[in-house]
Amino acid sequence: MRKLIVFVLAGTLVLLLCLLGMGRRKFMRLALVQAFIIVICATAWFFIETWIRLDSPPSAYAKLYPYTHTWDFSLIVFVFAWLPAVLIGSIILLCIEYIILKVYDKWYSLK
Repeated sequence: MRKLIVFVLAGTLVLLLCLLGMGRRKFMRLALVQAFIIVICATAWFFIETWIRLDSPPSAYAKLYPYTHTWDFSLIVFVFAWLPAVLIGSIILLCIEYIILKVYDKWYSLK
């Protein structure tokens, strides 16, 4: 999870540096691309981790609750827990980027 967060933050910093001085329309287009990439990366990471976990022998918890060691349960967890968290996180990140760009544009226009 830490690697994913570091990867997303590094990509956000690079995108933010590329966006400085750009207009609002270009920011919105690139923000949608960034949100899409974040969702794709989180989805791929979740499915790879789930695949590895499901290929291993069940844990003691999974032996008590066998339905937790299935793809159906993992998909429900992804749709109702992971995906909303990723979307909310990416929206917060994009809002922070937008505020930074607005402050930079105002500061640059005062120069």
